[in-house]
Amino acid sequence: MVDKEKVAVMTKAARDEKRNHRKTAPAAEFFMFDYVLLQVIKGVLAVTLLYMALAGCYLLCTVEQWITTSTIYDLIAIGLYLGRIYGVVVLVSVLFLSLIYSLRYVQAKRNLKVRQMTYQELDRYYEE
Repeated sequence: MVDKEKVAVMTKAARDEKRNHRKTAPAAEFFMFDYVLLQVIKGVLAVTLLYMALAGCYLLCTVEQWITTSTIYDLIAIGLYLGRIYGVVVLVSVLFLSLIYSLRYVQAKRNLKVRQMTYQELDRYYEE
């Protein structure tokens, strides 16, 4: 005879695992610091590439003006200015990404605990 409660718990466990596997995978595979650091490094690389592309486009659009009217000291000043902007952008993105991925990790850890409680409930049916 099929126990309806056991089937309901099994269905709940399977549905939860199917829906939330990608969300809970970081909590199961990484420590919090490692996960957040990996995501921040990916984010900083993406921000760097985007900044380089945007700065390159800007430089290409205004290179003729700079060559004809600027001295080497003006070009150095522009380079330092762009470097400071890059530093601020990276700092803000690191703080933002750290916050976001820390919160995602904590939520994944909670979802993983809920899943483990469901599996423990299912284990009780098999022990009977």
